[in-house]
Amino acid sequence: MLTARGSTRSHCSASAAPKVAERLLAAASELFYRQGFRAVGVEQIVREARTTKPTLYRYFASKDELSAACLRKQAASEWAILAQVAIGLADDPLAHLRSIIMSVARRISHPDYPGWPMTHAAIEFPQQGHPARQVLDGFKAQMRVMLTDLAEKAALSDPGSLADGLLLLIEGAAVSLHSFGSDGPSNALSEAADALIEAYKARR
Repeated sequence: MLTARGSTRSHCSASAAPKVAERLLAAASELFYRQGFRAVGVEQIVREARTTKPTLYRYFASKDELSAACLRKQAASEWAILAQVAIGLADDPLAHLRSIIMSVARRISHPDYPGWPMTHAAIEFPQQGHPARQVLDGFKAQMRVMLTDLAEKAALSDPGSLADGLLLLIEGAAVSLHSFGSDGPSNALSEAADALIEAYKARR
């Protein structure tokens, strides 16, 4: 997941490299998540990680590349959560689909939840060619494919359209959280998603 530069370093340096890179990644991820990618500078990251700017640039070519690495880490965490959700539901795609929405709704409803990082970052990185944006686009595309696949396996009408509707609800809930908090419109995610799924069931 991480790509540390300078592969000709000694064995001792190479063994220490992952620890330094992971420390930088952990510090940057926390700062980006809480304060935003644009608001956090390199100086703040290296101070939090207890290292130096030259060390950061030894492992990450730029702040943009570090941002992309943080989002790859976040994407891996999101997929791990979704994998846990899927346990025991391989033969019930409809229940699997609903469990994904419930999982998102539970996270959003927590009072301390600061929002979905993948939505935050998409707003901060509008440029299509940006390394971080490429990670985001890939993640969202995979999510769309997964929801479509589950809707198709559940024999629901127009799986692609349903998947897009569910993804819109997830994204909308994540965004509205910032304006209204966890007791606002985002609190209706599960109910709205259930109604949408039922509507597509009725079309079969």
